[in-house]
Amino acid sequence: ERLLPRLTQKIPWVKISARSFVTGTNEMTWEVFKTHHKAMLRYGEKLASGEIKLPVGEAFNMVKEMADFAGLITDFTQRASLGKFREAAPVLSAMLFAPRSKLGRILTPRHLVSANPRVRAEAWKDLSLFVGSIGGLVMLGAWLDLWDVELDPRSAEWMSLRIGNMRIDPWAGNRQLAVFYARVISGTGVSSVTGAEYEVNPIGALTNFIRSSLAPLPSLILDFWTGKNFLGEKVDVANK
Repeated sequence: ERLLPRLTQKIPWVKISARSFVTGTNEMTWEVFKTHHKAMLRYGEKLASGEIKLPVGEAFNMVKEMADFAGLITDFTQRASLGKFREAAPVLSAMLFAPRSKLGRILTPRHLVSANPRVRAEAWKDLSLFVGSIGGLVMLGAWLDLWDVELDPRSAEWMSLRIGNMRIDPWAGNRQLAVFYARVISGTGVSSVTGAEYEVNPIGALTNFIRSSLAPLPSLILDFWTGKNFLGEKVDVANK
């Protein structure tokens, strides 16, 4: 019922875009959930008949199974649950850009070591397909000279497509986290502009990462306050 959402709902292409993306994602997610539920019903029947035997000490609970799988889906589709901070979602969204999306990207790897063996297997399968498919497409285009690709994970342009001055990131935002980890672990970064190597301070890298995740308004205020943006470039505006 807020003013801006009411106004944007009157713009045709915004409504079409929202309908195709949100509805499409919801439909896909629900179908995946139902498919896993059917598979687990069959799994439960095999357990009951003795066709499958669980290791000693391991139990199968359908409610917990589907809750674990729902957690995987929400993280993978960048709709992570805020848990106890759910009521603070409007405030968090005002401070951070898409907090549930960012949290989902951060939490996604946890499913690779899930205590639930079926969820763990699904996570390995899905992430392997995702990384293999996108990575294969990126490298195939590079080999065919369709675009340029940066192969150093310390660069902000790592594994993105470069066609002239255009940059395309097919990794749905997950690449930024990988670059951040590579810089912190190696202690060095590579400029995406000059290609020069530079030392990385872990605290500074974390600060810049958080700052780059701010919502537009607090980010703009911070730029004016410090006189520099999150890249360290000078912000010089005569009439702030």
